Amino acid sequence: MRRSFILFALTVCLFTSCNKENEYHQTSIPAPYSLIYADATVDSMAYITTEPHSLSVESNSSWCEVDKTFIQSINEQIRANEGIYQLMAFFNTKPNTTGKMRSAIFHVKDINEGKYNASGLIVQAANLHIIRPEIAISNDLNADSVTTMYLSNLAGTDSITFTTQYPWELTAKESSFIQLSTSNGNAGTHTIHFSFSANPETKVRHTEIILSARYSEAERIVSRIPIIQQKNESTVVQ
Repeated sequence: MRRSFILFALTVCLFTSCNKENEYHQTSIPAPYSLIYADATVDSMAYITTEPHSLSVESNSSWCEVDKTFIQSINEQIRANEGIYQLMAFFNTKPNTTGKMRSAIFHVKDINEGKYNASGLIVQAANLHIIRPEIAISNDLNADSVTTMYLSNLAGTDSITFTTQYPWELTAKESSFIQLSTSNGNAGTHTIHFSFSANPETKVRHTEIILSARYSEAERIVSRIPIIQQKNESTVVQ
């Protein structure tokens, strides 16, 4: 799939390429920010260039690497047929088990004159892709957390929605007032309903639903969904 996509992009650009006298140069990344979740193992970023170029990733660890399989043949095409090339870089990433967000900088560098360069940011969350409630990300992109769910003090039902790349399991905290409709499943997007009992207490009560994705026999990625149920505000009339 990757090979056919890249060759398709090249074919389109070759039909619209400029002639050998072209003096227009650029390298840019139209959407230079990519957020992936803790269990992601692939990512991609589109870029535009007129130059033979190199691809690299700068990070504080080796969790993200750019696929350079076709860069030599791409550069040969660019040298032979000058034009504006719309291309796609693919990344291989490792699941994030650090408990912290991490980032990598993707570089596209002009290898002729060194003038036409561009960079993009890849950020991997510490949490799995929880859609309801949503993931909150700090303004400095250094931390992410699962938004708290608030429940009525009356008995009722609600749901969570998430996407995982691996088989998953759900558990409610011990002695919880939450009863899950399903506790495990396969990769994909799922909406899981749960019921909860009325809160008889005059103070809020707390619990959490724990979502884990098993990407190997021994290792899991865990996200915790905090839940607060409103207190019982009824009064006793005598």
